[in-house]
Amino acid sequence: MKMAATRWLAVILGILGLAVSGAAPLRAQGAGSDPWVVPERRARQKNPLTASEVNHQKGRELYLRECASCHGQTGNNDGRMAPKSMWKARKHTDPTLLTETEGALFWKIAQGRGEMASTRGTLTDNERWLLVLYLRTLTPQP
Repeated sequence: MKMAATRWLAVILGILGLAVSGAAPLRAQGAGSDPWVVPERRARQKNPLTASEVNHQKGRELYLRECASCHGQTGNNDGRMAPKSMWKARKHTDPTLLTETEGALFWKIAQGRGEMASTRGTLTDNERWLLVLYLRTLTPQP
C-alpha cells in the first residue's frame, strides 16, 4: 500500500515538475540515448514567432534563467547543476539539432525527459517558442 501511495505521489509531483525522494523518476520517453520520438502532428507545428533581435534577446534571457543551470550558457551541457546523465544528452551546439523541426523542439521542451522536467506548468507556449528561436542561434549554421 505504501509503495502505491509513493508512486501516485511521484506521478502527481512529476506532473508538476517536481521529484519525490525514494520514488522512481518519471520519464517522458525513456532515457539516455533512447530515441526521443515526437508525435508527427506536434513535429509539424510552426513557430508563430519570427526570428528577430528582440525575440532572440527574450529567448536568451529565458534560456539563461530556465535552462543554463544544466545545459550551460552556451548549450554544451556543462551547467553547474547538470546531472551526470547530461553527457548523454545532445548538446544544443550539435549540428544535428538543425534536423529537428521547430515543433519537435517545442514539444520536447514542453514534455521534458528523464531528469529534464516538463515546462508545461512553468513556461507559457510563447516562452517555449522563444526558447526554440534562441536554440537555433546556439547551433552553428552550415
